[in-house]
Amino acid sequence: MPDYIGYRPHRYSLVLSRGAAFIQSFETSSTPLPEGTTSWIDIYNTDDELLTTWNATTISPDSVEY
Repeated sequence: MPDYIGYRPHRYSLVLSRGAAFIQSFETSSTPLPEGTTSWIDIYNTDDELLTTWNATTISPDSVEY
């Protein structure tokens, strides 16, 4: 089971278009991320089946980018 920093993630609907770019970043509010932090976004279909996982492209002490 993963460790969650701050709170457990929420699940939201996301409509993706073929060929569209997806760029997202998250910044910490005060405490730096621990060394070795990993982050990803799991993509599920409407039947709750895991389709793919997008790993973060950059993780720094104060932000995560996809």
